[in-house]
Amino acid sequence: MTEKTFDIIVIGCGLAGVCAAIAAARRGAQVALIQDRPVLGGNSSNEVRVSIGGASAMGRNPFARETGILEELQIEDRFRSSTPHPLNGEPRPNWDWLLMEWVSREERIALLLNTTAIEPVMDVESGAIRSVRARQSGTEEEYLLHASYFVDASGDGAIAAKAGADYRYGRDSKTDTRESLAPIRGDKQVLGSSLMFSARDAGHPVKFTPPAWAYDYPDEKSLSYREHERVTEGYWWIEWGGGKDTIADNEEIRDELLKMVYGVWDHIKNHGPHKAESLVLDWVGTVVGKRESRRFLGDYLLKQEDLEQRPEFADAVAYGGWPIDIHPTDGLKARENPAIQIFMPGPYNIPLRCLYSRNVPNLFLAGRNISASHLAFASTRVMGTCAVEGQAVGTAAALCVSHQCVPSEMAKQHAKELQQALLKDDCYIVGLRRDDPDDLLRGAKVTESSHHGPLEMTRFEKTVALDDWRAQMFTVSEPYLERISVYVESTATADSTIKATLYKAPRVNDFSTLDPVAGAVATLPAGKRSWVAFPFQAPVEPGACYFVALEGERKVSWGYVEESLPGAVRAERMVYRKLWLPRQGCHTFRLTPQSWPYRGQNVLNGVARPEFGPGLWISSPQERLPQTLELELPAPAEIDTVCLTFDTNLDKLVPFGPAPECVRDYRVSYHDGERWRDIFDERGNHQRCRRHQFDLIHTGALRLTVLATNGAVSARVYEVRAYREGG
Repeated sequence: MTEKTFDIIVIGCGLAGVCAAIAAARRGAQVALIQDRPVLGGNSSNEVRVSIGGASAMGRNPFARETGILEELQIEDRFRSSTPHPLNGEPRPNWDWLLMEWVSREERIALLLNTTAIEPVMDVESGAIRSVRARQSGTEEEYLLHASYFVDASGDGAIAAKAGADYRYGRDSKTDTRESLAPIRGDKQVLGSSLMFSARDAGHPVKFTPPAWAYDYPDEKSLSYREHERVTEGYWWIEWGGGKDTIADNEEIRDELLKMVYGVWDHIKNHGPHKAESLVLDWVGTVVGKRESRRFLGDYLLKQEDLEQRPEFADAVAYGGWPIDIHPTDGLKARENPAIQIFMPGPYNIPLRCLYSRNVPNLFLAGRNISASHLAFASTRVMGTCAVEGQAVGTAAALCVSHQCVPSEMAKQHAKELQQALLKDDCYIVGLRRDDPDDLLRGAKVTESSHHGPLEMTRFEKTVALDDWRAQMFTVSEPYLERISVYVESTATADSTIKATLYKAPRVNDFSTLDPVAGAVATLPAGKRSWVAFPFQAPVEPGACYFVALEGERKVSWGYVEESLPGAVRAERMVYRKLWLPRQGCHTFRLTPQSWPYRGQNVLNGVARPEFGPGLWISSPQERLPQTLELELPAPAEIDTVCLTFDTNLDKLVPFGPAPECVRDYRVSYHDGERWRDIFDERGNHQRCRRHQFDLIHTGALRLTVLATNGAVSARVYEVRAYREGG
């Protein structure tokens, strides 16, 4: 038996485990990463092939994509790929090995593949885990691995369960959680598992004879409610097992799903006009994509109301935004809609108290096994959310090593330090600004060579009827708003009167405010397209977010584009739920006086995405590159590290190649009292966050020169920070 000692042991190499291990290692901890499969990635790997979902909620929450380690990985994957982002079931040739590369280059991570964590070794007196016993299948090597802290990111949480960690399985009762969507009585029903497939065009007719054991779906009625127009990719709705024990009955569930996959493919090939004559089935998964099993209990249970009301948690460390996504227990066997998706009013925070065990003192949790009710879990379970939970837990565990404290003490005593560490590593926490006392650029004066503006949308690609209230958010730069103009179209036979209300918003993407600032009325000529102006004549707060809401008028349509502008978000009113839901894209609007919110000072505002405004500097598209930012420090200082955050378009992941908005070539210089001297010159960048270390300099000013982007005409920079980090 091989015996080793680490600071932290992470069990499970889905995206939660991978991000936890990398985060902890980057913070100086010695980490063992245990995976019972030959590859990394869990449900995102080529063994399962499920697409990564997250807080952007299929485009419902603009600029909400997860950053940090997951963004590094996704941007690198797209940069190296020559094909669009894979859908469910489609091959992803770079992904598994990219994860392996990112883990392997961290010298403090010991990776054990094909290794099953068999059982924990407990400290009887404290109830803490002291070690885990593990076995590697191919080598038949047995391990006894010791650590101070453990992260169960395995999904099913076998080690956590064997350690005696409290958990739930199934649906919670309304009496227990007081959730409006919970059943009267709790039960053991969970979300089922899925099995993916992919197909390719052979270029000539190919027949398919189903195996005798495959299910028969002879007509469209037999696949009621199941959209299957795209026939080359897997379907998440090939799902089953929610009424079974998804752990104990996993093999039975897989076998049943195989019958469904081959039956669905038989339907596509042999029943109905699916244009699949030349398609051939080229891959069927053998590892099921499991959605739900054990949910372990922490010091807080995340519930439906936390997702809908979005309270401010003092120990918030991660966030979600996927809808509450509930599936029928019988999956494909249920003759009903395969999912009910209840979208949230925007991203919500997840507290650290949900990410550790309440009764095993040194056990962290990350992924689909965190402390959440069944309904909250239906949103937090997606891989993008699991990844940011993992990075939060890995960072927290590393800080626990430094402070020699348990996770519950981290949540109570060191939450602010943890939050600032996560923000420094490009994570996002809703509503929280970076406030790093070690950043030498705090309070610096910023001068830009040019800036983009004004903030407006004067073109449109589509129109949407005002069949309900619709809204457009924007950021103002002046203290007074005279009027807002919008481009609309009328199909009415008489002039239409449109009512508009102006609201102040707490931040971008947040339409929860109920108190109007001002109201106005405009008249639209019958049967015409034209700009109409709403005369608000209202005082406003420079730098703040506002939105204009147009009252429903069915015969009037509002123009929009599907591209979202930083700091400008549209929304639709859900009357029956009494809330606004953000939508991707931007309605037509013009402000008088004009707003100029893309100034250079934004790079020091403490939020590296649209949050309390656009949040970034954008140079004028009328001015050619290079463009510069000069930052005058409050006082001369010694600097050896500069951190830069560029724009990789958090509203939409690039299909392949580099994000056009991302800065490609740039130079950082310092002023020595007489002239500017170059520190470094970087070429060929495609990543969002870059950290540069160099020999110590003494200066009172820094300059960032953007020489070229990966396609955009303007320089786009979210954040600039400077430190003295050396000895």
